[in-house]
Amino acid sequence: MATMRGMIIFAEPRVDFAYEMLDALLRELDGRHGVSRVRVCVTSKEPALLWQGAWSQLAFALKAFFNPRAIGTLDRPRLTTMRAIAQRYGAEVIEPPGYDVNDPTFVRNLKSGDSVTHAVCFACLQIWRPDLLRVFDLAVNYHNGYLPDYKGLWATEWSIYRGEEFSGYAFHVMSETIDTGPIILRNRVAVPAGAEPLAVARAKRRAAKNDLGKVLDAMESADLNPIPQSGEGSYFSEKAARALRRIDDPTALTVEEYERRLRCFTPLQIKLGDAYYPVTALSPAGRRSPALSFKTADGVKLHPTRLHYLPTWLYRIMARMPFWTYPTDD
Repeated sequence: MATMRGMIIFAEPRVDFAYEMLDALLRELDGRHGVSRVRVCVTSKEPALLWQGAWSQLAFALKAFFNPRAIGTLDRPRLTTMRAIAQRYGAEVIEPPGYDVNDPTFVRNLKSGDSVTHAVCFACLQIWRPDLLRVFDLAVNYHNGYLPDYKGLWATEWSIYRGEEFSGYAFHVMSETIDTGPIILRNRVAVPAGAEPLAVARAKRRAAKNDLGKVLDAMESADLNPIPQSGEGSYFSEKAARALRRIDDPTALTVEEYERRLRCFTPLQIKLGDAYYPVTALSPAGRRSPALSFKTADGVKLHPTRLHYLPTWLYRIMARMPFWTYPTDD
């Protein structure tokens, strides 16, 4: 393996764990003298920090106010950018034209330099083409699933939804197909009974950050021998997650299934009447028949008490305001 003279870290701003992992890797590299040049490639446009910070704080405050028992399950506001993290460690920030990592000019410029030898990828949502892969002596991807199982997206949520006792992560050599390259290191954490995906994801990030030194040692090793993935494993796409979140017939699922989906894939886009609603909490309706109530497959009458974490009455008010938007699967 060639000496690790220079590294580019590819990081995706739309994926929360990429920020924490980027900071941890830059901190680890900061104490290593063999790497002469470190750059951070941001793979999509970040919103302005002022707008991002203000909006995320407002959204978190509203969610926390109306869901005090669920504060531990909510993502807290992120008050930094990848550019700010890179600058903290003196790393240069680069952006491909149109944020396309396979852009021919971008790839050609990387090839023309002699300081690029290694790459680490945190959640780049683009498939790397052969020309980009060939730029590096070694490119390593961090995946938050225990490969070869849980390739693709939403690995933590799928592992909990399927009742696994453990949820894992892996650092693997990048290849032309998604999450299939040989493994440098993998590990996993326990999933306690009733644990929320965010808590498990945080536990995995803590463990993965502690493993970064070992990963860098392996990348620098002259006798690196990553382990090929064996067995078919499993793969889950965004489409599969959307299929669970979008419920056209609310009477087709049991109470238990609603609890599992709300735990792992909230908000659920449930069709109630003629419209879909972003449901984040359901409660028994009892003898009452509140608005939007329905019967489950096992005969229990439920109704939504939170729409995108807001009481239904407040959601209806906010949804009429032109500046207030919610993500949907449409």
